[in-house]
Amino acid sequence: MKKLLLAIMVAVLAAAATSCDVSKEAKIKTLVGEYVQNHLFIPDSYDPVEFMIDSAFTPRLDPEFWEFMMDAREDLESAQSDLSSCEFDIESAERNMSYYEDMRYYGGLSSYERRAYNRAKDELAEHKAEKAEIEEEIRDIKSEIKDWMNVDPEFIGYIAIHSYRAKNNMGNVLMGSMICFIDKDMTHVVTAYDPESMEFKRLTNFMEQINDGDIDLDE
Repeated sequence: MKKLLLAIMVAVLAAAATSCDVSKEAKIKTLVGEYVQNHLFIPDSYDPVEFMIDSAFTPRLDPEFWEFMMDAREDLESAQSDLSSCEFDIESAERNMSYYEDMRYYGGLSSYERRAYNRAKDELAEHKAEKAEIEEEIRDIKSEIKDWMNVDPEFIGYIAIHSYRAKNNMGNVLMGSMICFIDKDMTHVVTAYDPESMEFKRLTNFMEQINDGDIDLDE
């Protein structure tokens, strides 16, 4: 569980936070325990194992930031895929133009070949314009990420990372874990994440890539 907390804190670049006092921890544990039980197949089988609780500050431990980053990861991945496809099309159009230019140099072009050359030339211009638009889209996505990451730290509540045992729908006892965000007044769980879900793993990997410089936000 400690390794899980460390991985999450590193992945989201967590700002320094102050620990909760005993009474706050007890209240948060109750809220989280009730939340988890309400999402189990067999609530009565709930058996808490470990809680790790800390204060949450913007932007790194803001659920809205996490949701934004999930969307930003998908948008950036999609745009980069479009860019790769567009660059392939540019290379293809350039090869076609080069082929017909060589033919024109050695013996001239037929009317069909001239049309094919002009078509390749038009396609090249279209793909280059498309590439410029995609590159601008990528810059916009990265700029939004930078804006979010530069938000001033503000206390927004608490984060609890909780592990537990419970029975699944087959009656087998399994270990589970949940990351819960609790409002600053400690009245309810704002939202929760399963750290073992593919979506969350993609999120933490994306944040780690940014933190390690593998994704350059200044490009």
